[in-house]
Amino acid sequence: MFTSRNLSSILVLAVAAACGGGQAATPADGIYTVRAEIVRLPAADGGELYLRHEEIPDFRGRDGKRSAMMSMTMPFNVEDGVELESFGNGDRVVADFEVRWQDRRPLLVTQIERLPDGTRLDFDPAPQPDDEPDDEPTDEPAGEEADGETPR
Repeated sequence: MFTSRNLSSILVLAVAAACGGGQAATPADGIYTVRAEIVRLPAADGGELYLRHEEIPDFRGRDGKRSAMMSMTMPFNVEDGVELESFGNGDRVVADFEVRWQDRRPLLVTQIERLPDGTRLDFDPAPQPDDEPDDEPTDEPAGEEADGETPR
């Protein structure tokens, strides 16, 4: 049995839901975790965060089909409440982001953390051998001078 008090509570909840107060967000079309380097921080609240990310092998396009996303630099929106103040351009990070193809902000970073200093990312150039080794190889046995005498 509904009382006027119960009916009032139901009415308030219905109005709140209609205004978006209780509305559930549309489920994400995809959720991904990616390692990346910050290229550019947002200039202002609501601005875009540019990340150069590693390949995302299990990425799914608008059609829902798996289509690996190659390493690239691209803009992401940032969810309200995600703090970026401690980050700078060039920082290496791991970020979670959601894809909602029908949303006005389809790529949304929901979490970001700094990677340890010195972390190499898959798009980094391969290490190159030193051009000049520290110790030049010689044909002489160790401990002998060039004139063939043993040092004293």
